[in-house]
Amino acid sequence: MSLLNEIKASGAEAISVNDQRIVYNNYVVDINNTPYISVNEQRCQSLYVVKVIGDQTNLDNKLSNGYIKTATSEGKSVTLQKQDNISIGKYTRNIGF
Repeated sequence: MSLLNEIKASGAEAISVNDQRIVYNNYVVDINNTPYISVNEQRCQSLYVVKVIGDQTNLDNKLSNGYIKTATSEGKSVTLQKQDNISIGKYTRNIGF
């Protein structure tokens, strides 16, 4: 998912998609071009809510000139909301090293 790659590249400290915490070994899978993705083996349906903790200015610049610009030119609806207090739950699965 190109959005997550951009978020990671902007130096995000924590990320979740539909309340599923993203960690270093996670992957997001598009399920046969349906309105679903799989995150941590959990099926997530769009509208996707992506929460990010990190530098707001850096995130805003990177996303506004990258993913958001591309997605809106393709007719996709993207809303960016800035908040001062975001909570991202802990990763509850086993992390293998």
